[in-house]
Amino acid sequence: MHGQASWTLSLGRWGGVSVRLHVFFVLFGVFTLFLGWRDHELLQDRSWIAPTGLFLLFVSVLLHEIGHYIAALRLGGDADEIVIGPGIGLAPMQPPLEPQAECLMHLAGPLVNFAIFTFSGALIWVSGAPHFTGLLNPLQPQLLIEGSAWLVAIKLTCWINWVMVLANLLPAFPFDGGRAL
Repeated sequence: MHGQASWTLSLGRWGGVSVRLHVFFVLFGVFTLFLGWRDHELLQDRSWIAPTGLFLLFVSVLLHEIGHYIAALRLGGDADEIVIGPGIGLAPMQPPLEPQAECLMHLAGPLVNFAIFTFSGALIWVSGAPHFTGLLNPLQPQLLIEGSAWLVAIKLTCWINWVMVLANLLPAFPFDGGRAL
């Protein structure tokens, strides 16, 4: 744990759980902000999109890890730390001793992201925004930054959580799909 702690910044203890931010999230954030600043002319008056996207990614990864944490505790496992990395959490958790319970613990994070994706997707659908299905493309979402500021924030929330669901369900380590498999 000391090796990982040296690569993280403490965000304090939240409800008895140590929450830490991995240095790679900070580096990813700086690089994202640089790209957003560099393409400022392309985005015109939407320079707020990069920091908003980073904030939404942070919250999405945090909620994902909280889902793992709650599932671990309820199913007989243990966790005392949440580490937020860029796109994935790196929390060292002691899984439950039963294989089915361990599988559920690993799938709890993607289920949280799927719930956020579903809720934000429903908001987009109800708003009448065109081409909701264009957001389902994980590599090149369509019309992501079109619309009012609130609609763009909801679209970003939807797309970020959709990508997290897809990535985390890959049946490969260190993703949750690989651990569940």
